[in-house]
Amino acid sequence: MTPSVLIQNLEALHVRLWLDEGQLRYKAPKGAITPEILGQLKAHKAAIIEYLTDRTQSDAQSGLGPKSIAAFTAPLSFNQRGLWFIHELAPESDFGYNIPEALDLVGTLDESALERALQCLINRHQALRTRFIKAEQENDEEIVLQEILPEALLPHSIENLEGCSDADIAKRIDLEIQRTFDLSTAPLLRSCLFKLGGQHAILVITLHHIIADGWSKGLLTRELALAYQHYLETGNSHHTDLVTGLTPDVDQYPDYATWQQNVYRTQELPNHVGYWKSRLLEAPELLEVMHDYPRPQQRKYNGESYFSTLDADLSRALSEEARKQGCSTFMLLFSAFNILLYRLSGCRDLIVGTQTANRHTTAVEKTVGFFVNTLALRTQIQENITFSELLQQVKTSVLSDFEHQSMPFDQLIEQLSPERHSTYEPLTQVMFLMQNVPMGNLSLPGLSIQPRMIRRQSAKFDLTLIMSMEGNQFQCEFEYSTELYKAETIVRLNEYFLNILKEVLEQPDILLSAIKMMPDKEIERIKQFQSRTIDTGCSADQSPVASQSLVDRFGQIANNSPQAIAVADTVRHYSYAQLDTLATRCASKLRQIRVDLQTNYVGICVQRSNDLIIAILGVLKAGMAYVPLDSKHPPARLMSQVNDAKIKYLITDEHLASALTPLVSKYRDQHLKSVERFQSDKRNPNATLELLHLSSLTSEPLVGEEPLAGEKPSTSVLECNG
Repeated sequence: MTPSVLIQNLEALHVRLWLDEGQLRYKAPKGAITPEILGQLKAHKAAIIEYLTDRTQSDAQSGLGPKSIAAFTAPLSFNQRGLWFIHELAPESDFGYNIPEALDLVGTLDESALERALQCLINRHQALRTRFIKAEQENDEEIVLQEILPEALLPHSIENLEGCSDADIAKRIDLEIQRTFDLSTAPLLRSCLFKLGGQHAILVITLHHIIADGWSKGLLTRELALAYQHYLETGNSHHTDLVTGLTPDVDQYPDYATWQQNVYRTQELPNHVGYWKSRLLEAPELLEVMHDYPRPQQRKYNGESYFSTLDADLSRALSEEARKQGCSTFMLLFSAFNILLYRLSGCRDLIVGTQTANRHTTAVEKTVGFFVNTLALRTQIQENITFSELLQQVKTSVLSDFEHQSMPFDQLIEQLSPERHSTYEPLTQVMFLMQNVPMGNLSLPGLSIQPRMIRRQSAKFDLTLIMSMEGNQFQCEFEYSTELYKAETIVRLNEYFLNILKEVLEQPDILLSAIKMMPDKEIERIKQFQSRTIDTGCSADQSPVASQSLVDRFGQIANNSPQAIAVADTVRHYSYAQLDTLATRCASKLRQIRVDLQTNYVGICVQRSNDLIIAILGVLKAGMAYVPLDSKHPPARLMSQVNDAKIKYLITDEHLASALTPLVSKYRDQHLKSVERFQSDKRNPNATLELLHLSSLTSEPLVGEEPLAGEKPSTSVLECNG
């Protein structure tokens, strides 16, 4: 029996065969695979694989792949595999992968035509009739498949919100778009019509990201308008291929997924793997951008967005400058965003994610599915370069990276194998997006349709800047994790970004070190802080710490309230008495070190915990000053801090010691069986408390002088009362 005849016989029994990473897979109704058929599959396995490979490659000449005739199941695309993994890992945060669309409808609405139009979309696109199932193979291996149902009914609801306040309406919409999906039940799309009274309603459509993307959302919105108009005029409730303006036959996403696994994976993917491995060699694992709160042990993906709009003149000037520089507005805005990150993090080697539509052929332009791909763009900022030079550097690297944009991000993660953490995303934690998804004309006879802004309350990344063009003005949306940032911090970041844009437009050849990011009022506040002229509301002789050091003040509280809770972390808490004992024990060792090593400075590289407070108090009790070090900073930056401060001794967490102690000489203390309580050194209230390494990346005048252009980072002393 030839492979083609065997496959035809199996298809008659609704048995589906396909190749997944070169392995033969099948899906069959219960009882369809008899021992005889199983024997035939095993006997002809090699011939079947060869036949399916040849047929797939022949059909793939169009650039997409074979069209499924009786496609009950199909393999997952690389994107879907990655999202399925995340869904299994943290199903409670799955609402973060909902894709909402809200449309304001004003005018005469035919609700019946609307429902038929929505159902038309489900009938038209296989992705909207897809669910995800687990299946066992002959070797008892469990795999995940997408199963396409022949039909699926639209979950459509109607709610009356007439008389509700704007706040109540927004809250109800938020609840609707945050409802999670069951990925084993199709369709992974739902709609809800909120009636506001009169001729005003809001239509909310929600899809799961595993079957769609931003392009798909725009496509569905346009097709919905065409289908609604068709049913409004004809009253036709079926024959969706006859809808005026809709192409009768469209390519389907399951066919793309099959092509990707069987053709792209073997023929194209290897060419991209080598490029990205080289491009991201020794890339930093984490980019920390000035957040307000410590990272939680387990992310919940809670987030908010802050919106601002650039005025028309600034927007036009940015587009004109991009043309003068021979680059796109994406490149110019992305370069400015990199400067912001560079200033706030102190990191010169930046990995920032972006997204591409990943629809390289016209065949998939009208296909609903999860095509969008993430790229990890690397920018290595050099000293003493101008903005124009940075822009040309970004242009070269972006053009090169986009030549390899089809590399699936989840496959890239798999190839690079970075260490996984529950506290942040692998490879890139910051995103820059430029939205230009075409929406087309949504006006209909008797009905006005306007997209409604939705404030998402989730954030997949630490920080995302989304730029879009509304009319002739750029709109900025900072989407941020509320587990890391306060709202007022994001407002400041937005102001910094706008200032950078204005600076580089005024002087494109300005040195990066000379760009003034902070507004004048903030610079003035820093000057006041440095000169001790900030108005605290009380005179110096009234201040409770004017003549008292922090150590003295702490000792006072410890004596008065020894059993009160002084400090607590996620593991345990300490009373003031316990904290005082532990800090004193630390200080007794440091006093000997101070004599032996002839140093007044101690490096502290300890994660946020009780231990950090113990270390700081111990240093101060010993009459010394500490230099804070961040283990996540690049080795070169740490070495610069160590050398500038002449650090000879380091206090650190045990698990960080092996990586950090090569930077400094290690003091070997004697074993202490007991530590006597002692009176700590009396400190001058204005003595050095903390030695901070202030990088010239900020370029802001801290003591009334403008830094020299291109000046290297220097060490400054910050003196504090108490």
